[in-house]
Amino acid sequence: MAHIERRVIKGHTYYYACRKGRVNGKPTNVWQKCLGTADKVIQIFETYEVIKDGPISAVIAEFGGVAALLTIAERLKLVETINRHIPRKFRSISTGDYMLLASINRCLAPTSKRKLADWYSETSLARILGFQEGQLTSQRFWDHMDLLTVERIRAIEADLTEHLITEFDIDLGCLLYDATNFYTFIDTFTDGDLARRGKNKQGRANLRQIGMALLVTKDFHIPLLHEIYRGNLSDSQEFASISELLVHRYKKLHEECEDITLVFDKGNNSKANFETIEESPFHFVASLVPSHHDDLLAIPLDKFTPATDERLSEISTYRTKKEVFGVERTIVISYNENLLDSQLSTLVNVISKARGKLNALQQKIVRDRTRRKGKRLTVESIDKQVKAILSPQHLSKIINVNVSKDRWGFKLKYRVQRKAIVHLMMTLLGKKILFTDQDDWSDEAIVLAYHGQACIEEAFKRMKDPHFLCWYPQFHWTDQKMQVHGFYCVLALTLASLLRRELALHDIQLSIPKMFDLLKKINEVAHIYPQPSTSSDDDQRPSSEASLTTQDKIVLSKMSSLQLKIFEFLGLHRFAPVKATPYCTE
Repeated sequence: MAHIERRVIKGHTYYYACRKGRVNGKPTNVWQKCLGTADKVIQIFETYEVIKDGPISAVIAEFGGVAALLTIAERLKLVETINRHIPRKFRSISTGDYMLLASINRCLAPTSKRKLADWYSETSLARILGFQEGQLTSQRFWDHMDLLTVERIRAIEADLTEHLITEFDIDLGCLLYDATNFYTFIDTFTDGDLARRGKNKQGRANLRQIGMALLVTKDFHIPLLHEIYRGNLSDSQEFASISELLVHRYKKLHEECEDITLVFDKGNNSKANFETIEESPFHFVASLVPSHHDDLLAIPLDKFTPATDERLSEISTYRTKKEVFGVERTIVISYNENLLDSQLSTLVNVISKARGKLNALQQKIVRDRTRRKGKRLTVESIDKQVKAILSPQHLSKIINVNVSKDRWGFKLKYRVQRKAIVHLMMTLLGKKILFTDQDDWSDEAIVLAYHGQACIEEAFKRMKDPHFLCWYPQFHWTDQKMQVHGFYCVLALTLASLLRRELALHDIQLSIPKMFDLLKKINEVAHIYPQPSTSSDDDQRPSSEASLTTQDKIVLSKMSSLQLKIFEFLGLHRFAPVKATPYCTE
């Protein structure tokens, strides 16, 4: 039978809930639970009265994505490595912590520094790391950014690269290099050396831009080296300027892999660059501009050999030797029927658009012939418009335009040269011309190495995606701040790529967007209950008014079987609330 017992222990009175039973025929307590002092018993009763109807609200925080990235950052020793190079100048959060938060933010929900604290408070990072929102102001962030000079960024990146190669067992046999640019909204008259106008790859040539060069692994495009450079430099010019840095980085990479092959596209080609590579320890696989090598394009397809590798089932190759930039190289021409179909479809669309514009120009010329007033068309203005219409690749060879003049004005006629299209199909379309100094490699090995170039192009594409891993928003305008901005964007790509690789090695094949979409849906939910205020010492009666405070009971949201598999593989329970356990819906 249950009852309450009063016990005095060391002069203090405590109350116990007990249940009696008979042991060997004698009545004794078979169960007991200490309820505490009288005040504690009253508090328990009052609490029950206000929470018995359930929580009054809930707070949802993003858990899965931030916890997964924290797991990778810990293995990478991201914070420790950065702090080892940065003197501790402030008592608050370290520079490494700021870079960690910035890189995780770039992975999951790219935002400005002003809004970083708001994003942080809506994630589990506030509970896991324990930083106060007031410590995450944009000014504090800028103070720490000032400490990251270009020299320190390079030293930090070198140490991180050296550690991740051994920690994650990275294959260095084939590395990919490429460059891109990002437009900015920096004013024309703002001082700075990096932001310049140039040929923008997003079609925003009217804006100042900055460039980024990346060296990544072939598998999962994990960054090993990056460089921020002036926006008006061409790819080949930047490759020449970064070559010394590549050779310096090679010395550390060489300790893990003796034979490293660099893969890059034709935009980086120049005689000076290949002379630099020839003097460096790197091997290379690169491509040539097909239209510059008519003799190679003229080789008939019946001389091509189908590839034996099942990954290249649609490809056939032709191998030869030719002098390129003053040195005889191994040449492999690849022909891909799928590429031919894609290029032909694109060409048909381009021709269709050009014909529509030429038809519109014809109508404009007809109206001009009957115009009595106003500015009339001239040969120069018509030629300028025609040149703009035919500016896309190959169009000037495919569409023949003739402009003539009679007593009433101008006439424009055009004709699509079908023979020119057939000639392109027989010679250029569907082909890529690759060359290398790896003379012992098979045709398939050379083609597969170059196909990896798509990985780095995918990495750049991902950094221009507005949802995950995005370079934007970017509100910095000084050269030093843009260097730091580029640094934590590359750190974000590193964390995301390593996370994707770890999942893939355990048969969880996901793209980066799909991976983060799954992880972002794993949330923690804190149930908010009202709690009565305690009675004062002068008045022992229960309070008639209750103050609302948090009695946190945090649980994890339901997971799919795939989410649960990721949760368990990454060991995310380490960051989960103590009492929260994953629950699978399937």
